[in-house]
Amino acid sequence: MTGVALDPRLPLMAAIARARPAYAGLFAAGGRTLGAFIQDFARAELPAIQGREDYIAQAELQVRLAQGAPMAARVRARLERSPLVFTANHLCMESMPLTVQSMLVASLGEDPGGALPVEASGLVPAENQSFPAGLLLARRHQGKPLRVPLLDLSKRQRRQMTLGLPPYGAEALAQAGHRVRDLAEAGLIGAGERGALDWALEAVFGCPDVLDCQDFRTQAMTATPKLWAAWFAPEARAAVPPLAYLASESVRTPLLIDDLRNPDTPVNRLLFDPVLRDQVLRRLDGVPCCWSGFGRDSGSAFLWEITPERRTSPLWVDGDDLVTAAGRRIPLEPSALVDGLEAGTLVATTCLGLTLGLVRGLVQVGGFNQVDYLGAIQRGLAAALAVAGYGPWAERLGTPLPAMLTAGFAPVAVAFADDAATSAGGFELLAHGGLDLAELERIRALTLGEALAMELPGIARMVLGADPGPAPHPPERLVLIRP
Repeated sequence: MTGVALDPRLPLMAAIARARPAYAGLFAAGGRTLGAFIQDFARAELPAIQGREDYIAQAELQVRLAQGAPMAARVRARLERSPLVFTANHLCMESMPLTVQSMLVASLGEDPGGALPVEASGLVPAENQSFPAGLLLARRHQGKPLRVPLLDLSKRQRRQMTLGLPPYGAEALAQAGHRVRDLAEAGLIGAGERGALDWALEAVFGCPDVLDCQDFRTQAMTATPKLWAAWFAPEARAAVPPLAYLASESVRTPLLIDDLRNPDTPVNRLLFDPVLRDQVLRRLDGVPCCWSGFGRDSGSAFLWEITPERRTSPLWVDGDDLVTAAGRRIPLEPSALVDGLEAGTLVATTCLGLTLGLVRGLVQVGGFNQVDYLGAIQRGLAAALAVAGYGPWAERLGTPLPAMLTAGFAPVAVAFADDAATSAGGFELLAHGGLDLAELERIRALTLGEALAMELPGIARMVLGADPGPAPHPPERLVLIRP
């Protein structure tokens, strides 16, 4: 990267850069435009160990089920042209400012005639900060974002994976409408936000093809692309690609099953070659999203067990078995793992899911956490393969990728009546009437420094675990909207 260096607001920038080295380059290139930065993504490549046709076929299938055949064809064409996939999201009805703006930035580098492929993980619990159980607003009350539930969940259910949530129905939609009315009557939201929520509850979440889905996962996959289209003014929709919103586990579980049945694949060897498996466990132990203490303390080695309560429970390797938290043993051999995956009692960890993409040459772009741990996973796997005698595979996987991310940029700010400003989310964009063509051009012309400024305090809270105070006043060139 090149560009005019930012005037660092030390110590905040320095602390973030120490914790997440990917940001050091972004801060140093703070004068570069956002549009130029994202265009570089299209040129990134990772040599594949095995082909990605099976990935493309699964993505195409899932999009066809949720969005229809024409959109599925666009996704196939896009993935045949480029291995770039965005993987920073959590499965939900997307409205959280961080992920909404991440997808917006990602779209800047895509062909408007193609598609924007976004994978969202359903392994997060329903109480996750993205609020999968409902709708999230940027406006805060008593220090917390305002929320409109779509699912009425008990405390126990809130710990369930999003992947296993039941669908909401007409009664839940009616309750959500009452919640919106109560927020408006209490003066906690304005007329614009109320109008956006009321419209979305009827036109998106109440749409028959969303309401009739058999599970929440499919409802999110079907509804979120409809929301995406409405974040842009009608005349601007042809300037951005449509969103292909995929549940990551729906795409990658079939890939894992196929690899388990094929001894010539890297993931099969990783699991069933004891020398390679031991190397991987040792080299990745403690890497975020991998495991700690071989699964005994936190995380899980390769796979999670899914409990009857639809929660993830760790597994660790002991000899030729996977051992559950209750001490039950699952043979570490293909048929037992395939049976568990097909029955829904096992699911790949984030680490194994990302590995399925790495060996297929997918360029997986995530957030400010993933950009670091994905690199650590890639390096650890390459080193393990080399030591275990898989030199050609190690050489291909050892190709370093540049640190690429879209999460953390916030080119659109929202200002409320009290002049408090924050990053805008999905319903603020709806209340605004959608971004127009001129606003999209302004976003492309922003510098990295300007586009990062509003989210720096939020990044610090997530990365450093410290509260640096409120966001600054938005830079003058940001797109500023009022709901």
